[in-house]
Amino acid sequence: MNRRTIEYLKKIKAMKVIQHPLETDLKTFLNATFSLCHNNVVKQDILATLRQLDKPFENRLHAA
Repeated sequence: MNRRTIEYLKKIKAMKVIQHPLETDLKTFLNATFSLCHNNVVKQDILATLRQLDKPFENRLHAA
């Protein structure tokens, strides 16, 4: 397949996730939002949120 076709299929899949947000988990929703977003500032915020979700739970308790 062409690269353009693969990118198109990824965007279609991400749009389906965005259309049904209650059926997915937060990481999947954020990844779909990241792939559809064009704004670099928003993408950086999404990446920061995903990094925070990957940290152990004990570290998040002290950050609040």
